[in-house]
Amino acid sequence: MSPWASSVGLVRKQDGFIRFCVDYWKLNAITISDAYPMPRTDSLLDRLDAAKVISTLNLSKGFWQMALDLDAIAKLAFTTPM
Repeated sequence: MSPWASSVGLVRKQDGFIRFCVDYWKLNAITISDAYPMPRTDSLLDRLDAAKVISTLNLSKGFWQMALDLDAIAKLAFTTPM
């Protein structure tokens, strides 16, 4: 078992569906914030003005589809009640 293992919970959403939640508070407590914040949305949209191709992605389930290195796998481990 990973020393980083976090607990999980299931939460019913307003639409009746169940959301799988992992409590990463231990990991969040030691996470170092980026030195540079994300650019402002209006600044990013101005840059798109001359774009020839624009793509959009729906990332609502993207977490479950990302490739992770071994260090990240250990940190994102979670435990479930038996």
